[in-house]
Amino acid sequence: MSKSACILLLSMVVLALAGCGSMLRATPYPTYTPYPTYTPYPEPTPYPTYTPYPEPVLEDVTDLFCGYDFCIGHPASTWLTDVEAPDMWSEYQGGVLVGSNGLGAYMDIDWLRIRASEWDSPEQALEVANIYQRQGEVRVEAIGALDVALVAVVDVEDDGLPYGYVAAWYCGDRGFRATIFHEKESRPEILIFDALTRFVCDQ
Repeated sequence: MSKSACILLLSMVVLALAGCGSMLRATPYPTYTPYPTYTPYPEPTPYPTYTPYPEPVLEDVTDLFCGYDFCIGHPASTWLTDVEAPDMWSEYQGGVLVGSNGLGAYMDIDWLRIRASEWDSPEQALEVANIYQRQGEVRVEAIGALDVALVAVVDVEDDGLPYGYVAAWYCGDRGFRATIFHEKESRPEILIFDALTRFVCDQ
């Protein structure tokens, strides 16, 4: 095949392709598809409102003795027990309780059912104080609803617990006396006030 024939043939192919190209339609660009509309994040779930825990119920109050129709506070772990137990137990009519915690505190309390006219609190406090060495005079102070006779004492024979306070008062139909000793001089008065602030009797 001569060069002229090849050129002619190629020209015809080019024309044919051009004719075909004129018949083809251009593919349009795809139409604009907008992004999906904005969906806001869901509102945050609010935290639940604060519900306070219930107050704990004290099942065993270790610094409060209750028995024989009265209650009285006492130094920590100074468990008050019947002095004659188990051979003899106290009763509503009268009794004696003692307690010592081994950490520098001692307490005792006694009571007697007696007419109010026959009970003299200062005299009863003085009676106990005279067993020891009295420090100052007996004074009467109101502790809650009680009129309490108070006097400081020193047990010169006890090097471990020498400092004490004696209290005597009347409640209901009984007279009460309590003594607290401590190794520190400043503590007995505070402890006797704390104990009697919590005192109640069956009236």
